Amino acid sequence: MIAQRDVIALWGDLGAGKTSLARAIIQTLLAASGLREDVPSPTFTLVQTYEAGSLPIWHADLYRLSDPDELIELGLEEALEGGLLLIEWPDRMADELPAERLDIELKEVGDGRVACLTGRGAAWEDRINRWGTATRSFLQGDASLRRYERLALNGANGVLMDWPAGPDAPSEGTHAAYSKLAHLAEDVRPFVAVGSYLKSLGLRAPDIISSDLEHGFLLLEDFGTADFGGVIDKGKGPAGEVLDDMYRAGLDVLVALQQAGTPGLLSVGDGSTHDVPSFDDGIYRIETAMPLDWYLPVVMGTQASDDLRAEYDAIWTALWPLIEAGPRTLFLRDFHSPNILWQSKGRGLERVGLIDYQDALIGSLAYDPVSFLQDARRDVPVEREEVMRGYYVQAMKNADARFDADEFEAAYAVLGAERALRLMGLWPRLLKRDNKPHYMGHMARTQDYLRRNLAHPALSDLASFVENHFLKDAPAAGQIAETPA
Repeated sequence: MIAQRDVIALWGDLGAGKTSLARAIIQTLLAASGLREDVPSPTFTLVQTYEAGSLPIWHADLYRLSDPDELIELGLEEALEGGLLLIEWPDRMADELPAERLDIELKEVGDGRVACLTGRGAAWEDRINRWGTATRSFLQGDASLRRYERLALNGANGVLMDWPAGPDAPSEGTHAAYSKLAHLAEDVRPFVAVGSYLKSLGLRAPDIISSDLEHGFLLLEDFGTADFGGVIDKGKGPAGEVLDDMYRAGLDVLVALQQAGTPGLLSVGDGSTHDVPSFDDGIYRIETAMPLDWYLPVVMGTQASDDLRAEYDAIWTALWPLIEAGPRTLFLRDFHSPNILWQSKGRGLERVGLIDYQDALIGSLAYDPVSFLQDARRDVPVEREEVMRGYYVQAMKNADARFDADEFEAAYAVLGAERALRLMGLWPRLLKRDNKPHYMGHMARTQDYLRRNLAHPALSDLASFVENHFLKDAPAAGQIAETPA
């Protein structure tokens, strides 16, 4: 919306937030050019200048101006010739204030502020009217602190991501928040960085229309409502053929991602970088402990003894080499139906719209395929899982003759069991800690996936442990959902 020769006049009383708004506009423009600079108040210098790519920015604070005749000494006419001019206390300019401008008046209302935008002159009136006022509708979020809204404006849609920076929960005693221990993203920057990398590979991550990285706001391209889960819910008939095509397309995306290898530092676009964490032993232990920490006390009504924890931990120690075997890749971590949106008008890999990839890690090839083919939120019949896993294995063999199918199958089973057990701990945690009981409805499906993975010969010790301590005498799914928080 901002262009060369624009004038933005900021009105409001002392403390209304004019400087904060000007600073946010300047930092956003600088970040779009890959720059990051301090933006001090020009109260004493009267004018500060910046270069955002090809756009010169002039930030003027005229509070100390005693006479409009002094304007000539500031050189603001140069800004009017080809830059952006932001003016605080524009009333000091009197008749010299450009008639063609955008007025932003800030007023304190309750504990917040209201900004009123008025276009002065035909050009600005047209631009204001063209943008109008976007209608906002709430979008169902996920288990995180992120909130989403769909914005509709003059026939165009966008998705607003509102993500206040910080951990997913306060630290508990001497333990850090789970998001820190598990290397989960805690602000929008990893989302921006990973999304840019995915797009560089020809994959379909949403365009970022506008951003405020400091305050955690992203306006994203809207991929529509055709998430894989919605198509799955349509059931039989033509949807079955479409669904098979979607699964194959999703696996093609994973093959393309995995053939790219592991990335280095990823640019955020504001001068900073994101170093993608690895799926390491620390995350492994945090995730495998989830059912002991939450499933046993909340669902089974018991606490894990030190001896039980030691036995369980030893089993996972023995399985770790199966995960570490083979090449490493970037995996998206939550590659399943709610986070994949079918783009029916696209071609090839662009038919698969990707979202919710900010927690991506470096690790096993098997992580994303098992997340996809053992979908935590939708039933994947065992027959479809086996056919599609076979499709993936053949695609990987075609892409790389060094691909070891047996090695992959073992890692798939171990990571599938690890994922299922983590979710069996996550659902009760969301119930008890976060007051989100509806996630418990996924428990029966999660336990079914767990049993599929435990059938692999390499997991015989884990299968015995799980049967004895997690599944034997477990309450039925309906009873679990009613477990008091």
